[in-house]
This record gives sequence, C-alpha cells and structure tokens, in this order.
Amino acid sequence: MDDVLKLPQTLDVAAVRAVREDLLVRRGKAVTIDASDLERIGGLGIELLISAKRQWQNDEQALQLVGLSDPVLAAFSDLGLDAVTLDVAETDLERGTR
Repeated sequence: MDDVLKLPQTLDVAAVRAVREDLLVRRGKAVTIDASDLERIGGLGIELLISAKRQWQNDEQALQLVGLSDPVLAAFSDLGLDAVTLDVAETDLERGTR
C-alpha cells in the first residue's frame, strides 16, 4: 500500500518547505499525494510536485497525485502544463478537461 501525503489548503512558498521535507522522508517508497484539500498553489508548489514526480520515476517508484481541484488544474494550465505532466488520477484528469 502506498504511503499517503496530504497536501495543505495552500501550497505557497511557506508550505513548500514542509511538504518537501515530508516527501524526502518518503523517498524510496511508493507515494500517493492527496491534493483534495489543496485550493491554491503557486509556481514553486507546482515545481516541487513536478520535481518529486521526476525523482520518483528516476528511483523507479510510483508517485500518484489525486484529488486536484479545478482551481489547481487551472494553475497548471496557466503555466502551460496539464495534469498529464504529473500523471494525476484519471478521475481528476477527466474533471480537468470539462
């Protein structure tokens, strides 16, 4: 079973440090990032999630992002990214294409 990391309501500069530390503790294990409470995300938060996804791929471990809200998907889109970049759960991806 994957380890679950629940993201805070806002993933801004202040929260990124704590989430980064939480991710580092879980490195080497399959992780599910639960973004169901996340309402706002800044560029640094998006960068952290992309970096984590790439690191887990390099480590040959699973990292999945679930529960993305429409505003968070819009933040990705504003930066020219889509949910596929992070391999989010299919239900979130479908919701983001409405």
